[in-house]
Amino acid sequence: MPARCGRTPRAEAAARDRWCCSSLAPAVRFHQPALGFPLSRREGAFPRPPELCGWSVLFPVGPVGDRKRKCLLAAPGRSPGGGCSGGGARHGARDGGFLGVAACAAAPAGAGCAAGAGFPVHDAGAGRRRNHHTHAGAGYSDRRGPVPLHEGLPTVQILWIGGRNPGEDVARFKEHGGNIIVATPGRLEDMFRRKAEGLDLASCVRSLDVLVLDEADRLLDMGFEASINTILEFLPKQRRTGLFSATQTQEVENLVRAGLRNPVRISVKEKGAAASSTQKTPSRLENYYMVCKADEKFNQLVHFLRNHKREKHLVFFSTCACVEYYGKALEALVKGVKIMCIHGKMKYKRNKIFMEFRKLQSGILVCTDVMARGIDIPEVNWVLQYDPPSSASAFVHRCGRTARIGHGGSALVFLLPMEESYVSFLAINQKCPLQEMKLQKNTADLLPKLKSMALADRAVFEKGMKAFVSYVQAYAKHECSLIFRLKDLDFASLARGFALLRMPKMPELRGKQFPDFVPVDVNTDTIPFKDKIRERQRQKLLEQQRKEKTENEGRKKFIKNKAWSKQKAKKEKKKKMNEKRKREEGSDIEDEDMEELLNDTRLLKKFKKGKITEEEFEKGLLTSGKRSVKTADLGMSDAEDDG
Repeated sequence: MPARCGRTPRAEAAARDRWCCSSLAPAVRFHQPALGFPLSRREGAFPRPPELCGWSVLFPVGPVGDRKRKCLLAAPGRSPGGGCSGGGARHGARDGGFLGVAACAAAPAGAGCAAGAGFPVHDAGAGRRRNHHTHAGAGYSDRRGPVPLHEGLPTVQILWIGGRNPGEDVARFKEHGGNIIVATPGRLEDMFRRKAEGLDLASCVRSLDVLVLDEADRLLDMGFEASINTILEFLPKQRRTGLFSATQTQEVENLVRAGLRNPVRISVKEKGAAASSTQKTPSRLENYYMVCKADEKFNQLVHFLRNHKREKHLVFFSTCACVEYYGKALEALVKGVKIMCIHGKMKYKRNKIFMEFRKLQSGILVCTDVMARGIDIPEVNWVLQYDPPSSASAFVHRCGRTARIGHGGSALVFLLPMEESYVSFLAINQKCPLQEMKLQKNTADLLPKLKSMALADRAVFEKGMKAFVSYVQAYAKHECSLIFRLKDLDFASLARGFALLRMPKMPELRGKQFPDFVPVDVNTDTIPFKDKIRERQRQKLLEQQRKEKTENEGRKKFIKNKAWSKQKAKKEKKKKMNEKRKREEGSDIEDEDMEELLNDTRLLKKFKKGKITEEEFEKGLLTSGKRSVKTADLGMSDAEDDG
């Protein structure tokens, strides 16, 4: 049976202009378990699962074809304005509100917002014969975002993302066409500019019905604003547009005002106590924080992962270098678990790693914020934030990778003692309450093992140094600088937590002393690479540097990679420019002022040489200012001064 959503009081419904109510949830013509849609005994019916019961949504009625759709879904005994969840987001996006007018939808992370974005796209292309006229388009901020939609919707025929050959995409579209395009902004803009290859995409989108921008705020944050504006210029004005996101920013507000016609805001939230607090994370998500010192954090992380080997984890770090370093460390110290690494600097490996991890029943994905939003990984049990994100909104999106579509999940963030006030900040700023998790007992000290790994392999040593430097630089640029203050950071404890053999040379550490950090009594230049090929290359480079050093001893040093004649010419040019500037500046000074300035200069010279006393010098300045006394009054001539 279809899910019954209850009726609203008749008087309240009648008082609302252009709104009506429905007792049945809209039917769904396709079912994809991977997207969280359960299969049904009766084709065309969508039985609402128990975890999605109690959600509600309010949408305006809008014309679709020649008929009006009933669009108001409300929970039993609740007013229609009570809010909605992922279930509501999916139903509402499909049933009328978005199909009648332009919509801006916001939903808690993991509540089905991306799936809701797929319904209007599916409806626009469903039942149409495949041709070269595009009827729907969906834009994503990251190349992994379109993958679940491309797999879940059978009508999606064109996928344009980075990391693929654009020439092949052009040839495929010219040969087969496509009713629906799912793409990232950069690649879509590139396709519009490929007229030289015989692709006139602008003419193909003249009949566009629906445009969807998923993760709209992220699209603008990443600097795609220019690309989106370029794309919008090619699209017809008479279209239906939807912006979907878990968070709304000022940039999205500006885009709504400038780019949407008759915009309607759809706010998705949970019913009951959670709705009144406007909590941005699902109620089934358990959010924890753990306060520990920098040199204890890694031991706590490894102990936690060893005790939860049969579960699926996402471990977030602040930088790509930290992912490389700690991913290598976890591979060596957490046995019997599949550990994978992914970050923004991986170009062609990311999709392969992402798809492989999605299929795993248990495992650990070490990643940066590149995996924080716009992606769907099923059955993630824990989201572990080793480093807090650089922005508060990213915290909500990180947590949203678990507890998705009504399922349960947990998240844990590790904080330093000086960062504990971040918990209160999140509760106020992001409406995201956290509960404390006590330090785990009987944790093994694994930092000596990590040091021994660095001593045995130069690759590990260099990764550790790069990770430390990148962490400090990212910490200095944190958005919440009142809590995450670089001057309060305990660099000695942090270096021990990174298992460094010595402190790196960097501007942030210049002039500082670290008595609590004891470097290893080893010449780090002698640490070899475990990879013999890399070690041979390193030795060859060191030998070349030694030869250059001996050859250059005793020679006068000049600027590198620049001829001496060019250096001299540059100095002369600079000198001429200075003289020219002085002449230009002097031309604005009047003759009387210049004469007064010269008199003052002469007086100063005489005073420095001891030819006049201090009283005579002060008197001369006063009389010079009145322009009534000449240098002869002081008993000396200009000739004496020059002598």
